[in-house]
Amino acid sequence: MKRNTIFPNTVILIILFFTNIHSLTKSINVSISIDTTIATIGDRINLNIVLSYPTNKTPILPKTTNKIGDFEIIDYKFFKPKIEGDCIKQKAKFVITSFDTGKATVPSFNILFVDKNDSTSIDTFKTKECSVNFISTLPPNTQDIKDIKPPFPLPSIIQWDYIIVSLVVILLIIAGIIYYTKWKRSLYYFKVMDKFLTPPHIEAIEKIEEIKKDGSVPSYKRCEQLSSILRRYLERRYFMRALEMTTEEITEALSLQEVDDFSKKLIIKVLEQLDEVKYANKPIDEKNIESIANEAIQFIYDTKKEPLIKTEEV
Repeated sequence: MKRNTIFPNTVILIILFFTNIHSLTKSINVSISIDTTIATIGDRINLNIVLSYPTNKTPILPKTTNKIGDFEIIDYKFFKPKIEGDCIKQKAKFVITSFDTGKATVPSFNILFVDKNDSTSIDTFKTKECSVNFISTLPPNTQDIKDIKPPFPLPSIIQWDYIIVSLVVILLIIAGIIYYTKWKRSLYYFKVMDKFLTPPHIEAIEKIEEIKKDGSVPSYKRCEQLSSILRRYLERRYFMRALEMTTEEITEALSLQEVDDFSKKLIIKVLEQLDEVKYANKPIDEKNIESIANEAIQFIYDTKKEPLIKTEEV
């Protein structure tokens, strides 16, 4: 072995070793073994390397790649170094193969040992070139493996066209049944609503007439009832949350509805008068209550919704 003091610029790729090499330096030893020298194409060959070196040395191996020389590297593993006395032993295992027949060669490469205390002190070990003969797996006198015949086309026993058309027809029938069922339910819903649900204007007017007739209820209480009836009517007529809204909010909401200015001013006037009694405890007599009730009825008549379809009585 030759002792060098210059570190190479390019480190050779990981190369798997074939034979035993002994250093002239007695404290460093490199041992390499291989499973076989003859193999068939595709066989996996195990190569092992064992390094023994002083504790003040650091080994540098070639960089690992997926190919070296004529071989392909399938797998590799570096074992954890072990300290034995004044020496360190380190093992590595590599699995290589080739898919070509003939001689496959691993070129020689360098293993460097650098002194930890002096980076310029480097021991270089150059391996010998090693080879493995790969033989074919074909029987004797056979030139090549014939291509596999393409699959023989068999007539299809499944008529996919008919199946697809049938599925489309079935889906259309199911969709039609679902649509018809929903349509029937909607008709039933509207019939029930028309028959049993009192229109909002009739409900409101009937309740206002009851308040006008019932003089036993205190004035402030009757004003609260009138306010609730009107807000209930606005909710059902214009689909707004009038029961939870202030008079100012109702004014803004009505500006977005198709309500004439006279009716809008009338209902706001009525609600403001009722608010004065409810929240400010403003005294009010029977005559004023009846006047407010009549104005409320007038607003309801002017804004009631006429039915688009007249239902027949059953």
